[in-house]
This record gives sequence, C-alpha cells and structure tokens, in this order.
Amino acid sequence: MAIATFVTIPFGSGWLLITGVILLVSIALAVAPFLLILKAFGVPISWSDRFPAIGSTEKKCLNCGRSVSAEAQAKQRCPYCGVYWAYETTVKK
Repeated sequence: MAIATFVTIPFGSGWLLITGVILLVSIALAVAPFLLILKAFGVPISWSDRFPAIGSTEKKCLNCGRSVSAEAQAKQRCPYCGVYWAYETTVKK
C-alpha cells in the first residue's frame, strides 16, 4: 500500500519561483567558464557550431582569402587587407 504525502510551501508560489531563478542563474554562472574553455579549443558547443544552416554562405575576400562578416557587401573595404570591393561574385565548390 502506497502512501502519498503532499508538502505545502507556506511562503507561496512566489518563493518557489525566486528559488528556481536563483538556482538557474547559479548553474549558468558555474557552467559558462567551462563552455568558454571548450569553445577556445574548437569544441562545438552549440547546435549552430555543429550544423551550419542549410544554404548558408561564407563570404571571403578574394584578395587575402580571409572570411568576412555576412553583412559585408560591395562598395566596402576588406577589414583585413583594405582592398575595395567593387562587386560580389559567387564561387561554387
């Protein structure tokens, strides 16, 4: 025969919510430095690190070959070598 026991918290549900938030914040603060160390060593720690978006493109400067931000566009300069981009081109692999 099972006996069910119910515990009521006399402080109300607000107390439980605050306790839960404090617990989540403390876990996040404890885990964050560990995740930064893993990322520094190249370990993929997020979904987007493991699986890039389908159809995503990488922009590179054709002069220096370095990757540039997705917002880079024609009529700007490469942030690394300073070359002026007159137009964008698509290179298929």
